Amino acid sequence: MVRTAYFTCTLMLLLPCGAPLVVPALSCAQQRIGADNLEDAEKTMVQLQRQWRGQRSAVINGRFRFRIIRTSRVRSIEREEVQRFISSVDLVATPDDLRLLYDLLCSDKVTGPPWATCELVVEDNKSKETLRLGLEDAGLVYTNAFDGKSHVVQELRVESKDAGVFDGEISVLRLRLEDMRFLPPDDSNLLRSYQIAESSPERVKLVSGDDSFIADPRTGFIHSVSAVAGNTRVEYQQYGQVRHGDGAIFPAASIRLQYSNNRLQQLTAITIGHVEINEDLATDAFAVSSPAETTVIDHRRESSNGPRVFKTTDEVTDVVQFATQQARTAGQSGPPSHPGWGVRAMFLISAFILLGIVAYIGIRHHRTHPDPRSVFKE
Repeated sequence: MVRTAYFTCTLMLLLPCGAPLVVPALSCAQQRIGADNLEDAEKTMVQLQRQWRGQRSAVINGRFRFRIIRTSRVRSIEREEVQRFISSVDLVATPDDLRLLYDLLCSDKVTGPPWATCELVVEDNKSKETLRLGLEDAGLVYTNAFDGKSHVVQELRVESKDAGVFDGEISVLRLRLEDMRFLPPDDSNLLRSYQIAESSPERVKLVSGDDSFIADPRTGFIHSVSAVAGNTRVEYQQYGQVRHGDGAIFPAASIRLQYSNNRLQQLTAITIGHVEINEDLATDAFAVSSPAETTVIDHRRESSNGPRVFKTTDEVTDVVQFATQQARTAGQSGPPSHPGWGVRAMFLISAFILLGIVAYIGIRHHRTHPDPRSVFKE
């Protein structure tokens, strides 16, 4: 059964620089697995699963800085032409080729950078992402953080500054460690329906119907994933296999393409500039700072009048602590509620746009499109 779920904006991939999106078949000098090689095939499967388990255990926490383009304003071109365009860029050797990729595949033409810059800190179930969109003095700074207890979603614009504080995790989706690299689910049976179609010491291709993936059996790094559900195809590729710390491997760049009826529908492209793995995190690593004149909407103890609303007079280093202190000072009466903020805060990510630069449309599908992990069937 093909599992469909939400897919994230940030999976990556390794292939030789400038390689086409769909990896060509391995040369005839490389081994094709047949009936006489079943034992070797089984060993390869076991080796891959061992590598994936090792990659998961190698990371406790991480810090990432990267550029990201995520948009559905793409040219309605066929998959073969998309592949040709992608083969002309090299996101590993020339990260600024991200601009060229945008110009080739996207319908909107922009004068400034077509990407957002992002900083992400992750540890266990905690995360904090800060994305900067547009020009320094006229753009948007968006923060989405969960410290294990409280969830904060903040938008800082020239014309307004708003932060929402929630008790527990809310439904605004956030980036996590697994969004920085693709690894299959931790399931010993996940490869049962797959067969090795082609193999070499550096690369193995596994297929199951229309689904496939290509991996490095030495490290477990997944070069590409292709998942099909009906008329929709999703393809991921990761480029520039980079080892960090004690062996954790992350890509230097990635591309995710979604097609409908063989025509491009959505593009996500990422280039990672900096990675820190298993470093000591400060106690306030997941705290969100807010500048002066920020409207803080505290949903943790809403009354019949709605959430409490406070305004910062100076910069605060931890908006959750600020809201807690203000609530204690204000007592049960508190300031009046902010009209409509509850709906606005819950769906901030849908308003996540590049102001005058590029539409950064975060369409996150739950059931109607294939997740890259759906290529692994139970």
